[in-house]
Amino acid sequence: MNLRDRLSLKEKRNIVMIISVHNCLKTDFSDKKTLIDVINEDFINSDFPGVNDVRTIDRVINTIENLLKIQIERKNISSKNKRGNISTKINFKYVNPNQQIAKLLLEESGNSEMVLLYDVLLSLKGLAFNYFTEKIFDVLVDKGFGKLAEIKYFEKDGESKYDDIKNSDYTSVIEFDSHSKFEIEQSKTFYDLFDNINRKQAININYSINFKYNKELVISPFLIKQYNKRWFLFGYNHEEERVSNFGLDRIKSISISQQPFNLDNYISFFDENYFEDIVGVSKNIKNTIHKVKIRIDNKQYQYINTKPIHDSQKRISEECTDEYQTIIIEVIINFELIALLLSFGSNIKIIEPKNLQATLIEIYKKAIENYE
Repeated sequence: MNLRDRLSLKEKRNIVMIISVHNCLKTDFSDKKTLIDVINEDFINSDFPGVNDVRTIDRVINTIENLLKIQIERKNISSKNKRGNISTKINFKYVNPNQQIAKLLLEESGNSEMVLLYDVLLSLKGLAFNYFTEKIFDVLVDKGFGKLAEIKYFEKDGESKYDDIKNSDYTSVIEFDSHSKFEIEQSKTFYDLFDNINRKQAININYSINFKYNKELVISPFLIKQYNKRWFLFGYNHEEERVSNFGLDRIKSISISQQPFNLDNYISFFDENYFEDIVGVSKNIKNTIHKVKIRIDNKQYQYINTKPIHDSQKRISEECTDEYQTIIIEVIINFELIALLLSFGSNIKIIEPKNLQATLIEIYKKAIENYE
């Protein structure tokens, strides 16, 4: 049963009236007759009885001012009818148009952490937030935030000609480096994995091996990580008996496994800081850590200094000149590191190790051949 079904007809009607007036008062001055017309227009597809009494508007205005603590400006506006008679009507408008009803209710609850969480969640872009919005507010109902969830439901889904203005309340101000395919195709996989990680539940995944064939794997899921616009699951592969990463775009299905969750490897994964000695996500336990010495021209160094290639990055002052800087990093050499180094083009030169230098030279040679 969804939230709409759990509310009485009177509760639904009252919430829609509040939202209709709320959206009106954010835009321009409106008199009571205009507000009645807007409410009735929003009622058309809701099977609610229409509003005819201006006293209903008074009650809605009173609720907004006293329950939601939103300041409303009143202004007497005079107009002349066809007969030349002048009449004056009270018009209403929010003093501050940037009001969010659900946030105001949270603030009234005195829970500052919930207010911050609400703001952050509604500001996210790149995580397909819409997929689980309904679930979050259902949970809030169960936790005692019923009024919040009721109003948020209709604020999001209620029929209104002010939808474009209404949605502007939730402009994304925190954006993940994601892509549209994740939003459309991988968001459910993301939240299914998130749920199983939290429950420490081993899972079966149908996984595409190099995009050539699918294989059933049993995984104890540990972490979801984003790198270079892709999301990866890190977990213990029960068949290979090691920690591996799995691209979310290659996970075709997920189901619950009867095998136990590998808690020992889960603990060691975080205790040993799995990502400490790599750039990106690729790691082979047989790989060794190398000291990579890099010469960087001074202009490029300013960017690399503020955004280090790796946390181990150190400047070698005795090997720096007016033309270039020299740094050293201690890492496992993997595909992501090589790709990152290539992205700097002619602005860097690998000094050591020589085998890494030779790898980059060979890649550059093949790239040149592609243009010959």
